Amino acid sequence: MSFTELIAAYWREIGVDMEIETINYTQRGEAIRTRDFDMIQTRTAGIADPILMVRMFKSDGMWNAVAANDPVYDALYEKAVAASTFEEQKPLAIEMDMHVIKKHWVIWGPDTPLFNVVQPWIKGYNGEGGLGGLMKMPLFARLWVDQDLKKEMGF
Repeated sequence: MSFTELIAAYWREIGVDMEIETINYTQRGEAIRTRDFDMIQTRTAGIADPILMVRMFKSDGMWNAVAANDPVYDALYEKAVAASTFEEQKPLAIEMDMHVIKKHWVIWGPDTPLFNVVQPWIKGYNGEGGLGGLMKMPLFARLWVDQDLKKEMGF
């Protein structure tokens, strides 16, 4: 059973029947931008720069799938973006998160399980998907190949 099917099964338990439609990344982006969906599974949390994540609910935000239009939230966002240190941003990001929770803009669930597989001769990798803020490329710059181990394993 896929993760999405598991979620649909939970909904069925409370009498909500749903049809799963699988779309590609481009279609998903277009659906979110145009808000052309009844319900959509999307990421509303993650291990990334908190400002990147809270931008998802800004009134004019491109990825604002819930169509939030809240001047209180937008004002908090502007203060967070204007902050000059992480220490100033952190309480604002927490306040924004709490605002989203109180408004019930989303139905929260667990993060989708992900698996990373790597050859043992790739060194410097510990399963990271990025270095925060969706930065994936700097991660690859920190990896190296243990050529001796690779040769020893017959590759």
